[in-house]
Amino acid sequence: VSTQSTGAKRVISFALTEENSKGAASRLAAIKDRAQDASDLFPIIKPALIFFGLIDKFQSILKTPSGEEVKVPLTNISHKSDSVWITQMRSTLRQNQAAVLDKCKEILSSYESWLTFADSMEFFDDLGLLAEVMKEEKSADDLVLKLGKLFVPSSS
Repeated sequence: VSTQSTGAKRVISFALTEENSKGAASRLAAIKDRAQDASDLFPIIKPALIFFGLIDKFQSILKTPSGEEVKVPLTNISHKSDSVWITQMRSTLRQNQAAVLDKCKEILSSYESWLTFADSMEFFDDLGLLAEVMKEEKSADDLVLKLGKLFVPSSS
């Protein structure tokens, strides 16, 4: 499982946790007593997916992979200021400003299209995570429902 996939699952879980913390006023409480599908949860997780997508896109244009192993659970993440990836990022920002700005326009275009997305499948596909999600679940909707069940107990 990639760190990108793990990150997406974490922001979805965070969005559901935040919504659940509203108690009876939450949109999760409103769907608790009926059969749920992913479309019930999508409006709750969409802002988190947009946030994740923006961070992921910015990282992809500004950073090169550090090559360091990601240890789970994440606790204290720090890098020396002279780490290779930090040095390369500084160099990219200094020497390729026009290219970085062009990439930022692409990010804006992605953001605008994400606003129109109607389901999680479109997000995971656009972020290049759909194949990885489909290895674990039958669909992106199944992943969303699986995470949603942690926060929306069934009425039975």
